[in-house]
Amino acid sequence: MMDGEPVVNDEANAVPMSYAEMRQLSLGVNQLSEEQVRKVLQIIEEHESIRFDPDGFEIDFETYKTTILRALEVFVADCPNNCTEAIPNAASPALPPGQLP
Repeated sequence: MMDGEPVVNDEANAVPMSYAEMRQLSLGVNQLSEEQVRKVLQIIEEHESIRFDPDGFEIDFETYKTTILRALEVFVADCPNNCTEAIPNAASPALPPGQLP
């Protein structure tokens, strides 16, 4: 494992990711640079028996183990220039439509 690479912990001890957290993760991944998205795909490929077509792919977060999702969450949060701070987290109260925080 390289420095700065997210650690994938034991699945039995992982806290399941809520739908809201998966949505936030998806939004965060969509804000990443092309190079950072390649790293996301590499993290998934290292822990799942899946290979992505570099010309077109879709990441279905609901199909991955919690440990992989949590590793991706850490990676996205650690990426420079990401916009995830502007995305309300699952614990934030919902705002009425059209109202920004």
